[in-house]
Amino acid sequence: PLVSWDLPTPADEDSVNADGVYLNVTVTDDTETSAFFDWNYSLIAYWSMDFNSSSGVHDNSSYNHLGTLYGAMSSENITDGKFGKALKFDSNTGNYLRVTNTDDLNIQDAITIAAWVKPEDFDGDDVRIVEKGWSNSGSYILWLDDKWATYGIEWALMNTTGTTGKVAVGNVVDINEWQYIVGTW
Repeated sequence: PLVSWDLPTPADEDSVNADGVYLNVTVTDDTETSAFFDWNYSLIAYWSMDFNSSSGVHDNSSYNHLGTLYGAMSSENITDGKFGKALKFDSNTGNYLRVTNTDDLNIQDAITIAAWVKPEDFDGDDVRIVEKGWSNSGSYILWLDDKWATYGIEWALMNTTGTTGKVAVGNVVDINEWQYIVGTW
């Protein structure tokens, strides 16, 4: 890929004394690709699925949260995605990507979870995108829900006092189409 820094990004070798700067980047490639920048280490985890091995999917953030393939999952489940690679799940509910719980995953304030998804059928089951210890303090979950005629999106959090917040939107997910799903709190 070709990466170019565009105005108002400071020029190469400039020294800037400021609380912040604007960065404007363009990424050009013959195939669709993505890029991220984590200047202040606020990106806690990022699994692009492009960096994987027989042990799992490697985290592209600074925190090294290896996602271990569970159930019948293997490197055979790595396939082409919207941008780069993707992880294909079958109908076996015991298949998932597991990440060891660490303190930096115990988000208590602002959080955003995002994923590209492409459901291939609507079989009447909830489809978990991300789940961290649902029913425990500090847990969160983003999933496709089967309450509606087609999938909806649900996003919920439980803070340290056990208070739960939940948002649901129905009939917004299309089958066999790539969609960008985001939950922000």
